[in-house]
Amino acid sequence: MNRYDIVSLILSPTIFAAVALVDTTYACVLSHLDFIVGVLTLVLGPVVPLILLTLTRKVDPGVNEREKRTPFLILAIVFYFLGYIYFRGSILKPMDFLMVSYVLVTSAVAILNAFLMKVSIHVAGVIGPAILLVLLGSLTGVLLLALAPIVAWARKSVGAHSADQMAMGALIAIAFTFLAFIMCRPASGLLRP
Repeated sequence: MNRYDIVSLILSPTIFAAVALVDTTYACVLSHLDFIVGVLTLVLGPVVPLILLTLTRKVDPGVNEREKRTPFLILAIVFYFLGYIYFRGSILKPMDFLMVSYVLVTSAVAILNAFLMKVSIHVAGVIGPAILLVLLGSLTGVLLLALAPIVAWARKSVGAHSADQMAMGALIAIAFTFLAFIMCRPASGLLRP
């Protein structure tokens, strides 16, 4: 494992999902059960099958083959949607926004991946949560935006993505996070006081 792989692992979409969950927790004060559901549906659920298959050497940890990515993306969408169902209609509007944005961004990545091109999940996985947190009024989002070029550099250096694939990941994350914001914005209490 070279330094670029290590950077990619440390600055992975799963880590950024955890950061977004913890930061969003401060915006809406989750109960213990709400936090556990958030961890299971946003952080662990989408990545545990990949970890297990990586440990059994059935798939490489980066899932570099485009054809092998789609099932993992669909599984992630299912987990994010379960989180959305749990938080939907509750008074926890930032969690609703978080889950909707993950469903939309990951769905767009999955569709492009399945039918058109490989998209950088790492880049989408840092830009999406960064924009989301900025829209929620969190300075953590600005920090994540500052990390985006490092994530892109590591993914390019390891040979995982072209510039087009990284740009597409960024564009999808920006567009669909804003779409989620528009969808959730009319609900009162979305932004921090």
